Amino acid sequence: MDSVFKPKYLKILLAGLLLLYLYSLWGRVPDIDDAWLGESAFWQAKLGFVKSELMRGITSQENYLIVHHKLLTLQGAFFVKLFGFSLYSLKSIGLIYFILFLCEFYYYTVIRKKIFGSNVFIFSLILILSFPWVFQFSFTFRPEIMIMSLGFISYILLEETFSGSKKQLLYALLSGIFSGLCAAAHLNGLVVIGAGFILLLWNKKYIASLIFGMAAIITCSIYFYDFNEAYGFSYWLYQITQSPSLDSIPEYPLVFKPFINLLNEHQRFFHNPKIIIFSVFAFITIITGIKHIFKDHQNLLKYTSLLILLLGMLAMHKTRKYMLIYYPYLVIMISITFSALLEKKLELPGFLNKIGFNNIKRTLIILLIVFVISGFYYNLQTSTMKFTSGQNRSITEEYFRGSPKDANIIAPLTFIFNEIEYYNRIQGEVCYTELQKSDPDIYGKGFIKKAMEFDIDFIILTPLYREKLGLHDLSKGTEIGPFIVDEDNEQYLILSRIGN
Repeated sequence: MDSVFKPKYLKILLAGLLLLYLYSLWGRVPDIDDAWLGESAFWQAKLGFVKSELMRGITSQENYLIVHHKLLTLQGAFFVKLFGFSLYSLKSIGLIYFILFLCEFYYYTVIRKKIFGSNVFIFSLILILSFPWVFQFSFTFRPEIMIMSLGFISYILLEETFSGSKKQLLYALLSGIFSGLCAAAHLNGLVVIGAGFILLLWNKKYIASLIFGMAAIITCSIYFYDFNEAYGFSYWLYQITQSPSLDSIPEYPLVFKPFINLLNEHQRFFHNPKIIIFSVFAFITIITGIKHIFKDHQNLLKYTSLLILLLGMLAMHKTRKYMLIYYPYLVIMISITFSALLEKKLELPGFLNKIGFNNIKRTLIILLIVFVISGFYYNLQTSTMKFTSGQNRSITEEYFRGSPKDANIIAPLTFIFNEIEYYNRIQGEVCYTELQKSDPDIYGKGFIKKAMEFDIDFIILTPLYREKLGLHDLSKGTEIGPFIVDEDNEQYLILSRIGN
């Protein structure tokens, strides 16, 4: 079984993953967040502030949106101004940060700390590319890969404050700067600030912790760039607490929410088979190597534990993509364990000695193989689905009669690629299922009635939202209220207003 770790096999596997990844970049299907967050970048570039027509009718977002991922939005707007608004100009930001991260990862593990030799580094890259959320979100307009990259720089600098260097306060300052950028990219990035600050205190670096914290506050303040007299903290609080897309625990006082969140953190790791396979593999591997990791990499273990703990308390959702914030540290610990295991230098925890070294080794290798195979399966699905913006253009050209310039439509969020500049307004179909949370009458004829409140001319629904909004029993030519069904197929239900 050890033969799977021979350098030539590792190189072949890595080459296969890289080729699959490169193939996946061509014609990559838009993620819903490419559109949801990409619209913010579009309006920032066009108007100088953010609003949302996709979510018109929810917390006054059509007027001014103050709850968005600020650093991501600003960089997205910069790319829109440079290259125009397109799916791939936005996606490329994630790819740039991913490449930056890989350079950081190599520098830290191979050059700076010399934790990995070349074979172990290749093994770690296989773990990184096999993780479906890395594969997907490294080419998605979302902030997690950005935080992963900036946070890793922060940690590299943070470790230098423990080295006894005369520049340790400078390292603390620089580390704080990058941790603050994480929070500016996404409020979940606050956990990077928290973990760094606590780790410094844990190591009795009190002055360094103050410098770290002050530097983090300075760069974190980017988050408030669009706060003004008309739209300030009270408006931010209104949008973040009243948005139906944000989870809440109303039956508990706010002070208890972090602890209730933490009690439910297991959902992030054991939500479905896709993540369970990795979670079981990672937990068993790290527990097996815990003595070895704690002996030589205490700060790494402490920092990772703090990130997991703080994210569990702070994050409003249990989505798996948030794990990307601490995924690199899990990869390092898994790689360290396997390296020691194969070199027979690993000291097992006492309770595992009864199982036997060889049995443990076989179990970990089997779990690794299952993880890599499952990752390849999910990544293959991501790679084979393809998209061109011409698909959306053809719908407009085939079904829309008249000029779309003055029209208001309901469509999938991803329809904004690249139709956003052709229509007066594009409102997302998901907007209505969000509104449905507070008004269950938005269903069937109730949905049509609500659409008329927004002066909608044209409706495009995918099968999922067609079902959720109660229009599953319509067929071509059917009239419902002031609308008629123009198309009814496996991909779309298309309705237009009669007389338009």
